[in-house]
Amino acid sequence: MLKKVKPKMLHGKPISGTMLIELAESYIGAMNSGKVPTIDTAWQNVQKSELERAFSIALKSFKITPTGEDQSAIKQQIAVRKQEALKIFNREMIQGISQEPIAQQFLQKLKTELKL
Repeated sequence: MLKKVKPKMLHGKPISGTMLIELAESYIGAMNSGKVPTIDTAWQNVQKSELERAFSIALKSFKITPTGEDQSAIKQQIAVRKQEALKIFNREMIQGISQEPIAQQFLQKLKTELKL
């Protein structure tokens, strides 16, 4: 039975259970405020939430204190952590949205935080 179950998709992107809940909350929020819920607006809210989550995870991975007394080694550790943070961000974001303007904004924000 599980082999027949296909992943839920929205705009050609797979969505997780958490994302599905966020979509439902967005629809409910729109209806409760007297607005007509739209798929595009709800999807934008999910993208933003997932990008905020990816940004937070990436930044936390960078903020681990380097070890050692050798300045050269510490600088090397920092450089490696910056690159790792970027990889983590790209891995954690929704597949296929890296070229979306909002994803680019979060990527730029991360680069600014990392001083790249």
